[in-house]
Amino acid sequence: MTGVISNPAGINPPGGRTVAQSKVFTTLDAQYVVGGTLAIAAGECVSINSSLEAIRGTTAVGRTLVTGIAATDAAVGEIVQVTHLGLLAGVKADTGVAAGDLLMRSATNAGNVNTAAAPGAGTATAVLGVALTAESGNRISAFIYPSGAHATG
Repeated sequence: MTGVISNPAGINPPGGRTVAQSKVFTTLDAQYVVGGTLAIAAGECVSINSSLEAIRGTTAVGRTLVTGIAATDAAVGEIVQVTHLGLLAGVKADTGVAAGDLLMRSATNAGNVNTAAAPGAGTATAVLGVALTAESGNRISAFIYPSGAHATG
């Protein structure tokens, strides 16, 4: 994770910019212990359970409960890094996801995202992000944002 770094007044060279001023956020990540019985692979949908553990976003997990995408691999009991906001490559996706599609947890493939073009009643707040590339080899690049942040008209 990189982050915006601001320089206090007086430390910038006169008329110049420092390297620190060039840094910008690319992701907002958090670390969790993997709970449940399934390992989590990088690129898979992740939900946080009532014990504040990360669990893989299986098809049985409510779509609105999926809160991010795993940035690292982790076995049960290990620490996984989860991206909740930002750009992420290698997101697992069902076939047919196109650049620009809104994303939500797949209804058919555990850990994957799929298009949210017709999310159905009660799931409009389950949108997890937007695809930046078309699916290729069941992977996409995406901009991930908090589930429920998508405004529906």
